[in-house]
Amino acid sequence: DSLRSIITPINKVVNLLDEYAEGNFELELEKLPGKQVSITNAMNKIRTNLTNVISEMNQFYVEHQKGDMDYKIPAENFNGSYKEMATGVNESANIYVQAILKILNTLSSYAEGDFTVTLEQFPGKQALANEMMDTLRDNLQNVIAEVNTLGAAIEIGELETNIEATKFKGDWSKLISGINTLVSTFISHLDNMPMPLMIIDKDFKIKFINQNGSGLLNNQRQQLIGQNYSDLFNTGDWNSEDCALKTAMKTGKETIGETIAKPAGKEMNIKYAGIPIKNSTNNIIGCLETIIDQTDIVAAQQKVMLALKDVENSQKITEKISNFQDIEINKLSEVLQQMAGGDLTVNYKIEDADKDCREVHTNFMQIQQNLNNTLNAFNNLLLQINLAVGQVNSGSGQVSDASQSLSQGSTEQAASLEEISSSMQEIGSQSKHNAENASVASKLSITARDNADAGNKQMEQLSTAMEDIHTSSSEIKKVIKVIDDIAFQTNLLAINAAVEAARAGVHGKGFAVVATEVRTLAQRSAKAANETTDLIESSVKQAERGNKITSETAESLKKIVEGIVKVSDIVEEISTASDEQAVGVGQTNDGLEQVSQVTQQNAANAEETAAASVELSSQANRLRNMIAKFKLKDEGAATFSQNTTERRGLPNNQRQIGINNSADKIASPVENIEITDDDFGEF
Repeated sequence: DSLRSIITPINKVVNLLDEYAEGNFELELEKLPGKQVSITNAMNKIRTNLTNVISEMNQFYVEHQKGDMDYKIPAENFNGSYKEMATGVNESANIYVQAILKILNTLSSYAEGDFTVTLEQFPGKQALANEMMDTLRDNLQNVIAEVNTLGAAIEIGELETNIEATKFKGDWSKLISGINTLVSTFISHLDNMPMPLMIIDKDFKIKFINQNGSGLLNNQRQQLIGQNYSDLFNTGDWNSEDCALKTAMKTGKETIGETIAKPAGKEMNIKYAGIPIKNSTNNIIGCLETIIDQTDIVAAQQKVMLALKDVENSQKITEKISNFQDIEINKLSEVLQQMAGGDLTVNYKIEDADKDCREVHTNFMQIQQNLNNTLNAFNNLLLQINLAVGQVNSGSGQVSDASQSLSQGSTEQAASLEEISSSMQEIGSQSKHNAENASVASKLSITARDNADAGNKQMEQLSTAMEDIHTSSSEIKKVIKVIDDIAFQTNLLAINAAVEAARAGVHGKGFAVVATEVRTLAQRSAKAANETTDLIESSVKQAERGNKITSETAESLKKIVEGIVKVSDIVEEISTASDEQAVGVGQTNDGLEQVSQVTQQNAANAEETAAASVELSSQANRLRNMIAKFKLKDEGAATFSQNTTERRGLPNNQRQIGINNSADKIASPVENIEITDDDFGEF
């Protein structure tokens, strides 16, 4: 019984330690009797310390996650190894916080342009931060140096200077390329200016010239840079007080001048402007010149002066020309009056003129030719109309027959259209049914897409849960390590207790037995902690594997969602196309109805056309009587016989229009015009 009273509490302690090893700190050791109550107090104190440590570490994690890097675990609330553990966590976090602050301070200096600051050398793998910060500083300093070099070159007019982008890597290279592109674009704008432009230094050496300038000199830009301005343009005011470029660089003000230049052997009258160029210290280092070619303007001014001298002589000639024009206009008016009276046998003839009126004479000669040609054209036209009237009179009968045939065909066509309209109505009904089915399929595909989206979101939540399990397992490993340390300390205490019991001799024998059991209990706790650690590591691996499978499943669901979206879009397009098809069939049916109405109208129009052909014959006779009022040059020609050959009942080759024998007097008459049924088939 004595042994059982000792072993039973020890077994309870061991079982409770197993629960603690599993991370379950909700259980407490029941109060043991007698002096064993000290074991109860010790176990409860262990539980309290462990739960407090875990709670403070969780709070530490939460506060740092919020960004409070100054938060620390209150180590003064713990004793012994617990205090050392809390202090160690605080010091570890402080090391990284201080390193981050030092890096941020260094970056702040770089942001303000102070590159003399260097990051304090970090130990171990933290030295990678030193390498990265040194690389950043070197890149920034190199970029600034290259940009300063480029700016200095552009300042003195060397616009085609570029930075070698190959010296840099990544986005640094892109930045340099962007600067080079900016400079190239600026040069392109200068090249697109519609006038020559150049930059020269104080020694009149060309530093830059645009394309219009190099084109004016018939040479390439690179060949011209560095050459002397005066040698290329050879201006008349070169090296004199009238030189605008020299004056601009001397006075520091824009100066405009005009002179004669001879670029590439061409003599030009130019207007040019000199604009002084200053450097960053406000010293004049050169001049910007623009050139305007005003050679044509000066030549035009000279022509105007010569023209003014000829005005006086031209006034006398103008009066002479005016008299000639009055005479010819009066003659022309008489001819037009005779034409208005119906006499088309007249002719217009112009008088001769001297050299002063030669140009006007030429114009009236053109009027004479055009007017006489018009008279001849009128004569021929009216003669041809007279002939055509006979043809129209004969053709009206054929039009009447064709109209009757057209009326009968239109009636038959209307009956066929009614049958087609009935068929189109059936097709329209089927198209509407297809559209309704496509609409239902579109709604089902949208529902499937929504369900797939919901499944994809649930998989994302599952992936997040697996990550949380992985994180919790890592935290449990840390707690097990603490329990293992506690078991080790308990083992040491048991050994010390056994030693003290041995020193006590017989009086410490019972205490020696308890110490042995406690030692055995500590060893079992250590073993349980190790086994728990192995199980947790296995669980972590399984969690990682589950997380990977979850990610793959989420990716598959994502592809399924994309596929369903594509199917939904296609079904929706089919639904829309079906609706449009149903509308199109309805419109086609309406169109057929309209065609049927038009066909019936054509039948009525054909009957009206037959009646109109009779009226056409009457109008043709009236037209022939109107033409008879004109007096033509060959007045006896083109008189049709009043008795045309009867068309009906004769062979096609005998259906002709008779023409009077007097038609032989026409210069080039149409002697015999044959009109057959085939000629009017198109009507």
